[in-house]
Amino acid sequence: MTIEAVEGAETKAIQDAWIARDVPQCGFCQSGQVMSAVALLRAIPAPTDDDVDIAMSGNICRCATYNRIRAAIHDAAGVLGSGRS
Repeated sequence: MTIEAVEGAETKAIQDAWIARDVPQCGFCQSGQVMSAVALLRAIPAPTDDDVDIAMSGNICRCATYNRIRAAIHDAAGVLGSGRS
């Protein structure tokens, strides 16, 4: 699957959280970050910080927005958990 094909509630929640948290800067890593975040939320709907760090460890962000990425994933999980997306 590629970033162009990923869809669903998790994708919408991640995209919205990414925008709200102003995650992307240069955009170099965003496809991989988004796809990994979506896969994480599909596997673990309410991830811990450790779950996020492990799931996202294969993606290197040149702009070092790791704290915003983690926060956005938690935001998306909260939205999905509350039944909104």
